[in-house]
Amino acid sequence: MLPILNLGPLALQAPLLVLLAGIWAGISLSEKEARKAGLSEKNIGNLIFITLGSFLVGARLIFVLQNLDRYLDAPLGIILPNPDTLALLEGSVVGLVTAVVYVQRKNLRLWETLDVLAPGLVVLFASLAGMNLASGDAYGTKSSLPWAIQLWGSRRHPVQGYELLLDGLILAVLLRRSIPEKPGVRFLFTVTLLASGRFFLEGFRANSLVIGGGWRVAQLVLLLMVLGSLKMLRRRLFTP
Repeated sequence: MLPILNLGPLALQAPLLVLLAGIWAGISLSEKEARKAGLSEKNIGNLIFITLGSFLVGARLIFVLQNLDRYLDAPLGIILPNPDTLALLEGSVVGLVTAVVYVQRKNLRLWETLDVLAPGLVVLFASLAGMNLASGDAYGTKSSLPWAIQLWGSRRHPVQGYELLLDGLILAVLLRRSIPEKPGVRFLFTVTLLASGRFFLEGFRANSLVIGGGWRVAQLVLLLMVLGSLKMLRRRLFTP
């Protein structure tokens, strides 16, 4: 794990650098896909920037409001970059609403836009896995396998590495362009693969939230995502 990268007098957060690199790569790939699909690169790039920006601002402000006492004596902490001080769920809602408004105002074709964004979405998930690998977060269960890594006092499944491999395979499939070109199919196929793979990999994660009966909350959510995306995929493929 490499949470801090020391470059001379600078101490940089390696997880944040990995995430920023992933965002840049995802945006570049999405703009390239937009050009191939005949869509506006500018609109696609702006959509991603605005969505991510509103997510980050919303997630930070909501976290601050939820933990206001924590920042009254140290207000500078509000603007300091720290991925652990984000209200992820609430920020995601803000980002989603902002994206919907932008798509409507620019009259973007929804399914074609989502298809263009699909490869960039995979790159973003890969960067999140890389960020967790650098920080040691989202770590795996204990393992004696030859490729297990030493982390938090035990040898564990490198589940973050599994996720990177999964995302690489999904991206390779998407870029081969062997998927039916009906609008929305590429995006829904991507969501199905991402959710299915993470449903499986969640079983190797050591710090999952578990509810009564041993059910992992993330797996329940992912299962609903798989079923929902498969239903919509069937509709897009077989509805005239």
